[in-house]
Formats: sequence, structure tokens, C-alpha cells
Amino acid sequence: MLEEIKRLRKKLNLTQSQLAKKANVSQSLIAKIESGNLDPAYSNAKKLFDSLNELEKKDEASAMQIMNKK
Repeated sequence: MLEEIKRLRKKLNLTQSQLAKKANVSQSLIAKIESGNLDPAYSNAKKLFDSLNELEKKDEASAMQIMNKK
């Protein structure tokens, strides 16, 4: 499950620093999680996944952006 952090981050074209800022955690924490050297506290993992999910939803186009009145 934690390996999803790196996959989602890369899918969204985010650096570790950008994700860290959004999730209010340190970049080094993300680096350690992604390398498998740290099993994060639930609260930190939740912050990361919540931030990634929010950014993923923002990245999706809404119907209003795609549709036109004609």
C-alpha cells in the first residue's frame, strides 16, 4: 500500500518536496517511505494519501471544462 505513494506522486508529476509541502510533512519522510526504510505513523500516511487523492481529483477534468454550449 505504501508503494502507492511514489506511483501516485509520479503520476501527478510531483516532486517529493511538492508533496511534502502539500501534506505538511518533511521531504525526507517521503524519501524514507518511498525507499522502504521507514514505516510511517498512521497520521503521516493519511496526510500523504489525503493530499494525493485531493490533487488527483483536481487533476481530473470536470464536465463543465469539457462541454460547450453548442
